[in-house]
Amino acid sequence: MKKLEVIKQVQECVSSVFSKEDVIKLINKIEGGLNEDLALEIKKQISTLIMNIDERKLIDLDSAEFELSYNNTIELSSVNIDLDLITDTIEEVLMDHVEPEITIKEIEMFHLDNKIDQVILERVKADNEL
Repeated sequence: MKKLEVIKQVQECVSSVFSKEDVIKLINKIEGGLNEDLALEIKKQISTLIMNIDERKLIDLDSAEFELSYNNTIELSSVNIDLDLITDTIEEVLMDHVEPEITIKEIEMFHLDNKIDQVILERVKADNEL
């Protein structure tokens, strides 16, 4: 769903504790994708971490396969690398740059707290009018 579609839906819905304007302001603060500076910073961090991985941890020596070649020379024909180590490194960097999502329960509790505050204010106003 695109940002404009969300704004349109908010404008068409029945208002709640939050004004439509407040919700639209929040939606407008949403950035669409990575900016160039952040992308370069992430790339730099990933490159640095991968370059600092010990080669002995990166290469799966047990998977090495050798062939006997011309003049009885031994050649390495294949060897696996630990892709999990690389993907974990990338994931670690990316997770440092991702904001945690607010869970539905947190939103519901926030909405409930606001409703409770609204009811208390209405009761206080009603008591003051008497």
